[in-house]
Amino acid sequence: MQGAPRSLVTPLALVALLVASACGDDGAGTTTEGTGSGGSGGTSSGPGEGGDGPTTTGDPSSTASTASGDGGNQGQGGSGGSTGASPEGDDDGDGFSEAEGDCNDNNPNVHPDAVEVCNLADDNCVGGIDEGFDVDGDGFSTCGLDCDDTRAEAYPGADELENGLDDDCDDVADEPFTDDDGDGFTEAQGDCDDLQPEINPNALEFVGNNADDDCDGSVDEALVPCDDVALDTNNPLDYARAMGLCNGEVVSAQFVTGPAIARNILTSYGTHVEQMNQPAEGSRMVHLSSGTTDATTKDSGTPFDGAVGNPCAASPHPAPSGDPGECGAADPPQVCDMTELRFEIRVPSNANSFTYQFQFFSAEYMSWRCSQYDDTFLAMLTSQAFNGNISFDQNGNVMSVNTGFFDVCYDDLSPSPPNLCTENPDATLASTGYSNASAGATNPLTTTSPVVPGEIITLRFIVFDEGDDILDSSVLLDNFRWSLDPADGPSTKE
Repeated sequence: MQGAPRSLVTPLALVALLVASACGDDGAGTTTEGTGSGGSGGTSSGPGEGGDGPTTTGDPSSTASTASGDGGNQGQGGSGGSTGASPEGDDDGDGFSEAEGDCNDNNPNVHPDAVEVCNLADDNCVGGIDEGFDVDGDGFSTCGLDCDDTRAEAYPGADELENGLDDDCDDVADEPFTDDDGDGFTEAQGDCDDLQPEINPNALEFVGNNADDDCDGSVDEALVPCDDVALDTNNPLDYARAMGLCNGEVVSAQFVTGPAIARNILTSYGTHVEQMNQPAEGSRMVHLSSGTTDATTKDSGTPFDGAVGNPCAASPHPAPSGDPGECGAADPPQVCDMTELRFEIRVPSNANSFTYQFQFFSAEYMSWRCSQYDDTFLAMLTSQAFNGNISFDQNGNVMSVNTGFFDVCYDDLSPSPPNLCTENPDATLASTGYSNASAGATNPLTTTSPVVPGEIITLRFIVFDEGDDILDSSVLLDNFRWSLDPADGPSTKE
């Protein structure tokens, strides 16, 4: 036979070659030429037969990477494409699926092999946040807004301490312990609104302003009457309560002068049913006298000092001055039978003024008007807003038998001096001890005086005989009230 000889390939050899070729095509890499059969494929590992032959690397970008396979032993497959493709369910391509512990499969920077960084996240999926960055162990790192990672008591939301440091990491130190509105109270001391000086525990609740003025948790609650309980006439604080002062304002109360029979707490005075024979506020009122505070006669020459055997219980005149207008005579240096009740009072931080009511009675009126026997009632205030007597008539005269407010009296000296009274005294004076022919009284009067919010004032209520110790005088006191409204100065009105 002529022509080029053909290669003689036995059928058995051809089958072996095809099998080897088919096995090598399973790899993802590129196979180089070689001889022999068997060897390792690209993606699988398993036994191979035959001599040394070519193998395939797992890098699909490689074009001619070689390795040797031992046809006589179990072949080991290459690294193949398993590192180039994501595991099943690995949505962010970081090599971990949720089943493999990826705690955020939408963020390739978060997986079990990640390095924890300070970023308020669980980067390495161990269940903690920023572990290793919380130096003081308070649960917050510096990247977690811990303003001082050297103190465990400093972190966002911590209780602020009075230490000059910012404990709650709001860039303000000691805020509960600073008085921001200057009302004398901090948040730690119960100030429920430290931006409004009129609101604090020392404020008084005023009904109708829709505010919790006194920081007790209630808004516009009505004040409880001060005298709805039993009161002791020997306790000066109970005299404040009888007047309407009982909401923590009274710092001290004192009987200064006068025996016990010259002061009393009453539920009524006489038989008349109008104020102030009846209390103007609550159920009780205060009675002070230069004589006795019962219903015995006050014009029969039986002053209280007779009970202690003295013709005159003398005291320095509390506020000497000349008598008003046409009466003109100067006050003596001493007075008789003086009774004084003194209060020290803390003004509520939202009060700018106060009022109280009173009524003055005298057995000297009107027989001894414009004489040296001009018994007097004084209300002496010591305050940053005003110092001096705050109760006087429309002409500025002190409350004495010379006052222009004596409207209730018997006419026993007509026609000189002229009868100044305009009302029949029979009802008002009945059973008071001032119901004889020579006696008189004012109508109920209201005094208003300015004060400075938060200050401590001294208020002295004084009644005394002037010129001698007989024909006594009395005053009824009640209905003390604070006001938000300022006052230009003291005033007294009917």
